[in-house]
Amino acid sequence: ASIAGAASILRRNPTDEKQTKCLDIIESECRRLNGLLTTFLNFARPPSPNLQSVSIERVLNDVIELAQHAVGRKRTNLRKTIDNALPRVQCDPEQLRQVVLNLLLNAIEARKDGASVTVVAEVGDDSLVIRVVDEGSGVAPEDIEKLFDPFFTTKESGTGLGLSVAHQIVGQMAGQLSARRNAGRGMTFSVSLRLSKGSAA
Repeated sequence: ASIAGAASILRRNPTDEKQTKCLDIIESECRRLNGLLTTFLNFARPPSPNLQSVSIERVLNDVIELAQHAVGRKRTNLRKTIDNALPRVQCDPEQLRQVVLNLLLNAIEARKDGASVTVVAEVGDDSLVIRVVDEGSGVAPEDIEKLFDPFFTTKESGTGLGLSVAHQIVGQMAGQLSARRNAGRGMTFSVSLRLSKGSAA
């Protein structure tokens, strides 16, 4: 915060174009470091969920809209397959948005050009399941079990904490986050949330 504040003060009276570019770099890196530190803190001390009765369809619509804004002008084929009259579930809507958005952005990044990313929501035996399916290159079979380990990443610039934090968040809501390779190509990440008896849409 102090570095960003100092850069803001200097920006009031920049001396030349080179200094302006340096200030742009400082402010950009401050934002990146703030995001990185927030991720570390969320992993070390994840907030307790604020459980409430939630419409999953509304959460997914919000997340898909956010994802479309995040990728900007990049061509992205986002599909949504949601069962009719999904029951409401007990969860923290903000934390669930964070988890699904993380999975969705990962899927978009992993996909091949022109490939689609699909968000599925359906009712299982005793749970509501949200699946994010991509058509990317997938993950090596030997790495599947490591995906939720802290600091494990298959990305060159990744911290290896995004999926770990997501796994913790879902666990705190008495749910499960899992991953599997698709029969064709790509990966499917599934969030399973328990349904309470008498759950209604």
